Amino acid sequence: MKNLLNYFVWPVLAGLSFALTLLMAPWLTAHIPVLASFKAEATPNAASASLAPVSYSAAIKKAAPAVVSINSLNQVAHTRLRPSLLLPYLVRETQIGQSNSLGSGVIISKDGYIVTSYHVFFGDDPNSITSLPQITVTLNDGEELAADLVQLDTRHDLALIKVNKDNLPFLTLSDRNKLNIGDVVLAIGNPHNIGQSVSSGIVSALWRKDDSFTIQTDAAINPGNSGGALIDVNGDLLGINSSIVSESGGSEGISFAIDAGQAIKLLQELREEYASSGSSGYLGVTTDVAISTMLKNSGELIQGFHVKAVTPKGPADRAGMQDGDLIIAVGDQKIHFANLKDPTESQREIAKISNLPSFKLVMLTVYREGGAKNPGQFLQIPVILGKGTPTMIDTQSDEPKKPAAAPNTKG
Repeated sequence: MKNLLNYFVWPVLAGLSFALTLLMAPWLTAHIPVLASFKAEATPNAASASLAPVSYSAAIKKAAPAVVSINSLNQVAHTRLRPSLLLPYLVRETQIGQSNSLGSGVIISKDGYIVTSYHVFFGDDPNSITSLPQITVTLNDGEELAADLVQLDTRHDLALIKVNKDNLPFLTLSDRNKLNIGDVVLAIGNPHNIGQSVSSGIVSALWRKDDSFTIQTDAAINPGNSGGALIDVNGDLLGINSSIVSESGGSEGISFAIDAGQAIKLLQELREEYASSGSSGYLGVTTDVAISTMLKNSGELIQGFHVKAVTPKGPADRAGMQDGDLIIAVGDQKIHFANLKDPTESQREIAKISNLPSFKLVMLTVYREGGAKNPGQFLQIPVILGKGTPTMIDTQSDEPKKPAAAPNTKG
């Protein structure tokens, strides 16, 4: 009998007592102050553990509708120099073809403004582009829309395009002051034209310069991701995916995104220009002399306007023009002087730029001299004309003055 109590009855009674205690725990917690305070202290830790993120689907659902695919069709020219029969000159030969480029974009306003990368349209060699791109945007729901380039920023590798559609989903900026190395980020885009895709990683480094920064991440970025969104875990916009470091051409874990604040600033500048006075096409350069010269390597005669200064943050500056450039053509219209000493000749040629409407995308042909050992080069520079009041430079005094009734030398 004693053995029965030791090995059976007492263990059963102990188990029943423990079970009864567990069942009465809520009642005991509510009526015993010490246990109530213990529960209050323990609850936050349990809640925070249960709220740890296990999925980023909410962020993706928020951001994905505002990320689009972009197709740009360009006409390109490949130029080479071959020996001429009239030695020692070289002859330029040009072959024309078509090129398709694919990328991604981010809608940043409900009225159809989309930011993407400059190189999606003009590649690493905009000099080869001979015509303005034909742009098609594919929304997340599959709808295709034509788009126009409205603003360029080569310094930050950004471009702003516009589609004619309202009430679009758009992304808002994340608080970049709270961004730290090690934060989780998500990249959304159209890699290799396979459709919208998401990759995740962390912020590997932050490269700050002046009023902006570049975000380095190990999130997988591949060709076609350019111009897409880099977002935080809340679905807010951090950056515009721009470039990768790769020996193979694919993602190797070192990717860069441009601070999205620069994209918003680009849109603000555009809207400020729309609201500014003046109606002429504004290039944003000051020219001092008209030039006609013979190139040493080819014997080719070129004529144009020498750029004395590029206005900071103006259209020409954003497009990558430099002081000292020689503007020799606007679109397919070459600058030509029958008489360099006739002022009306200069005014007539400048009219090819200043008579164009504001916000028009034009392709300028520029000759840029090289160094002592490097020959000069011809560049095709796409520029979106701004809005402003032209002025004219008096080549005798170098002081700006308003033209009487004709166009100007400050586009």
